Amino acid sequence: MLMNESKCSPQKRNTPPARRGKNNLMLIFVTLGLCLMLTPALSHLLPIKKWQEPSQEAKITTPSLTKPSGELNINYLQDAGTYLEKTFPLRGDIIGVAATLKTSLFSSALTNQVVIGKDGYLFYADSLNDYQGVNRLSSRGIDNAATNLKILGGQAQARGIKFTVALAPNKNTLYGQFMPSRYQAADFKQSNLNRLQNRLGALGVSYVDLTKKLKNSEEVLYQKTDTHWNYKGAYIGADYLLNQLQVENLAKNPRWKRGEGFVGDIERMQDPTSTLTEPNWRAEGINDLQDFQGNLWKYIGDKPDTTADLFETRGRGKANLFMFRDSFGNSLVPVLSPSFASAHYSKLIPYDATYAFSLKPDVLVVERAERLIPFFATEPPAMASPLSTLKPYRLLDAAANSEASMTKNGIFKVIDGTIPARQRQADVEVFARVTIPGNEFQGAQVRDYRGYRRSVTNHSHRIVNDYGYRFYLPEAEVPKGADIKIYAVSKDYGAQAKKIAAITGK
Repeated sequence: MLMNESKCSPQKRNTPPARRGKNNLMLIFVTLGLCLMLTPALSHLLPIKKWQEPSQEAKITTPSLTKPSGELNINYLQDAGTYLEKTFPLRGDIIGVAATLKTSLFSSALTNQVVIGKDGYLFYADSLNDYQGVNRLSSRGIDNAATNLKILGGQAQARGIKFTVALAPNKNTLYGQFMPSRYQAADFKQSNLNRLQNRLGALGVSYVDLTKKLKNSEEVLYQKTDTHWNYKGAYIGADYLLNQLQVENLAKNPRWKRGEGFVGDIERMQDPTSTLTEPNWRAEGINDLQDFQGNLWKYIGDKPDTTADLFETRGRGKANLFMFRDSFGNSLVPVLSPSFASAHYSKLIPYDATYAFSLKPDVLVVERAERLIPFFATEPPAMASPLSTLKPYRLLDAAANSEASMTKNGIFKVIDGTIPARQRQADVEVFARVTIPGNEFQGAQVRDYRGYRRSVTNHSHRIVNDYGYRFYLPEAEVPKGADIKIYAVSKDYGAQAKKIAAITGK
């Protein structure tokens, strides 16, 4: 018996047109998504200029399978991934489009580094902790910062150098009215800035209160789209600084005019391709020439650049200046330089005080932004720890109960360690006794040094311990085999000094 063919063979089902259209759209969407994801990698195969962010000081280089030493680079795949991610062509344009859309639609920045404020003001997110009173330095942390500056200032004054500290306030410290309402300002009296200045005053360390001076102005003295003050703000700050130093301002009362301006650094953070310039000021004789020079001063060297790590200028004054500074100091250069015969400006960290002193300046200024104040607690200046004496104390030579490390840094042996928990009194200080064994020609040599205080950070740069210490000991004074003992001293110990660590010179 023959079977009905139509009942035995499989029947074809017709897909409805609407379903077919939906499937085709999904296919197109997936294909476009894959193409977009592959574009960055494939673009590296084309002869197109690679992208580099304008703000990158150290340009990203092509990864190598080997290190300069010839060893195998075990991080090659990670380095290659970073290189591909950061340098593919059109990266900046894509970021720019995304930033424009997000700002226009949601009044929000594409990057978490930027806070979009009112009336076109942009703020650097790194200043939020200060503004909201979050993660402030502890009392010990503030004391660490102030004590390290006191030691630096004392070393300067011992050499006949006038010393002062100038702290530049964050933009939202002065102009919080332009911050979004969702961020509540904390009490300024409890800020790192105010507490550090008060502590410096209590320790007799000279400082210049730029916050108070700038607040007295009716003008807004910071750029809308940049982290820093404008040139009028820099001028007011520098003029006040010179006045406090009793140095005549040879650029007094300049004639101001609007300059062409530049793209602000915060604007660049949210849109690396932005060409939105913000006008700034030019001042006659100060920064009205090319490269922000003026006819009252000049750069020494081939490449004028106020952002350089280390450079010198010549002006018309009599005294010589050395300034440790950060990016706020860029626009101070044209104002300060005319008033000094020679001025050296350094952004290098830690502060190389040995180099600064070798130039024999008449004036030493430390300028730093408010948001970077913890630096003073975490990075003591790189100069020889002051000689001291442990003679007034009875040394308790108990077994060492903490570890200390020794490294080499230039002309110094650097000793780092932390004070054990049971010795962490609020006023505790550390001293090092270095004993060089004697021989048949000479007896043992003993030197005592005072240590710098140091707040210790973790891998995320968060302070985790305010009871660290550091010694910068001249290499020649710590030969191999030298016996080094670290002692803690506090009022609570009376006339005793407690040994907390021991290490041998190497």
